[in-house]
Amino acid sequence: MPIGYARVSMADGSQLVDLQRDALSAAGVAQERIYEDKASRRKDHRPGLDACLKALHRLDHPRLWRRDRGLA
Repeated sequence: MPIGYARVSMADGSQLVDLQRDALSAAGVAQERIYEDKASRRKDHRPGLDACLKALHRLDHPRLWRRDRGLA
């Protein structure tokens, strides 16, 4: 079952994850299985990533919008 993760760099609301959510949905990820974060720095706490990793099961298929925006 696909699971997705989306992230934007600006936590101030000037960037949206809409484009990433649309691409993940088009790749077959259900909206409730898309996790997201808004983090402005590399070391910011990412609760969305933590929840995504916790929700992963052995047979899940992670989907990322771009490698620099995800788990890779």
